[in-house]
Order: sequence, then C-alpha cells, then structure tokens
Amino acid sequence: MVRKGQAAMEYLMTYGWAILVIVIVLAALLYLGVFNVGQRVPDQCNFNVGVQCQSPKLTASSLTLTLTNSLGNKINICAITCDDTQTVDGVTPIATTACDAAGEYLATIDVGRSTNVTSASGCTDSSGALGTVGQTYRGKLFLQYMEQGDTGNARIIEGDLLTTVQA
Repeated sequence: MVRKGQAAMEYLMTYGWAILVIVIVLAALLYLGVFNVGQRVPDQCNFNVGVQCQSPKLTASSLTLTLTNSLGNKINICAITCDDTQTVDGVTPIATTACDAAGEYLATIDVGRSTNVTSASGCTDSSGALGTVGQTYRGKLFLQYMEQGDTGNARIIEGDLLTTVQA
C-alpha cells in the first residue's frame, strides 16, 4: 500500500510541476501580447478601378494615403472622405469649378505616378465620432477627382479601408 501511495504522489508532483510551468509560460505570452491579434491589423486600402492605394495612415484628425494613378489621364484629387456607413450614392459630388478654383487640389497625379495625399479630416463611425488611438477602423473611402478637361461634377471612386487609428 505504501508503494502505491508514493507512486501516486510522485505522479501528481511531476505532472503538477509540468502544468505549473505551462501556465507560467502561457501567462507570460499573454502579458507580452502574443495572443492579441486585434492590435496587429494589417493596414490596407483599395479602390475598385484605376487608382491603387497603399500605406494608409489614419489619425483622429487626418488620413494619409499613397495613391498611384492607373486611369490613363492625369488626375487632380479634389477630396478624400471616409465613413463606415455611407455608400457612394450618399456622397455629394464637388463641382469641378469649386475643386478647380485657384488650383485647390489635394494632389495632382500623372499617369503611372504615385504621391502621398492627406485629407484634413479623420474617418467617422456610424455615430459620427472620430476614431480613438488604437481602435481598428473599417469603412469606405470616397475619392473625388477630376481628369484634365472635365466639366460638371467631380468623379467619385469608392474603396475600402482597414487600419488602426494612430497617434
């Protein structure tokens, strides 16, 4: 009987220590943020046609994108807006005369070229609030642009944005 009790105690102690080590390692990994995938969202943006979007950087007060023009004509960027509830039908197009006045473009991009474009407003959520630092933002991008010689209203391209709000 004594031998069975000793064997049982040795079994419990050996596996008890092993389980304790595993718990300590998991606690350390959890503390270091290894399991917190929400903080490692890959920043991405894209438009369906003609304009490529890379390197989005969203803060509470601005949005910066690197845009590449693949449309076939030089373009003038009038505005970039983002919203997580709106569709392209809800965006009020800017008149080309307003966009063209005094050359007030966010950027002008030649065919095949890339440039950084910064919008002076952040992205809003469904309640109209701007994002807070560290929050993951998923929403729609609306790029209003004119090709040289355009008249009437600016053209609008809808895209998607997934990024983390930065400081």
